[in-house]
Amino acid sequence: MVRKGGSPAARFREARALRAFSAGSVQLLQGPDDEGTFTMERVVPGVTLAQRFSLSDDHATVIMGELIRRLHTRQRIVESEVAQIPPLAGIARPLEQCEDARMPKSLQERALAILTDLVADDRRVILHGDLHQGNVLWSDRNCTWVAIDPHGWRGDACLDAAVPLCTPHMLGVGGDARGCAGEPLLRTAERRIAILSEIIECDPERLRQWVFVGCLIAEARMIEQHGLVHGAPLSLAEVLTQRRTA
Repeated sequence: MVRKGGSPAARFREARALRAFSAGSVQLLQGPDDEGTFTMERVVPGVTLAQRFSLSDDHATVIMGELIRRLHTRQRIVESEVAQIPPLAGIARPLEQCEDARMPKSLQERALAILTDLVADDRRVILHGDLHQGNVLWSDRNCTWVAIDPHGWRGDACLDAAVPLCTPHMLGVGGDARGCAGEPLLRTAERRIAILSEIIECDPERLRQWVFVGCLIAEARMIEQHGLVHGAPLSLAEVLTQRRTA
C-alpha cells in the first residue's frame, strides 16, 4: 500500500478521479480523510512506460491509446462526486495569466479562442489530465499498464490524448530547446495523432487543436513555475499554426 498526502485540494481531486476510474488506474483503497490523505495500491514493479526503451514510439502510443480508452469508457459516475471535479475550462488559467513577452501574443490569443470552443461541451467524462508516459506503470498483479497521479478534470476526452503529444519531455527534446526545428516534432505528432484518434475514436482535427492549445499551456506553465521557455512545445505550436494557414 502507498499512503499519499500533500495539498488537500489536489489530493481530493486525485482521489475522486481514481474512484471514478473502474479500470486502467491504480486502485484507491481508503480515504481521503479530512486532510485529503488517502491510501492506494502499490504498483509492482513500478516500471514506467517511459523507461521501456525497447518499445517503439508507435507501440508506446498504442499502449497510451488503449489505456485512455479503458479509463474513459469504464467509469463509476456518481453525480455528487463528478460535481466536485472541476470542468476543463480551468485548465486555461496559466495561459490566461501569462504576460511574459516570450509568449507570442498572437499564438496565446489563438489558443485561448480555440480553447473556448473545445470546453464549451461540459461532458461528464472524468479525465486524468496529466497522462504522460512517466505516469503509466506496469502492474504485474494486473498484467497490464495502469495510470497514476491523475490531476482530475471533467470534460472532453481528447484532452488526455493530447497531453503525451505536447508536454516537453514527451516531445523528446531536452534542455533549452528554444529555436528548435518544429517539423520533426510535427511528424512525430501527426503519427501519434493518427494512432490515438483511431483508438479512442476522436476526430483528428479536434485532437490537433488540443495539441496546439496544450503546447501553449505547457510553455505558460514552464514560465510560471520555472521562469523559462522550454522551446519544443512552442516550436510545435508554431508549425501547427503554419499548417492550418497554408
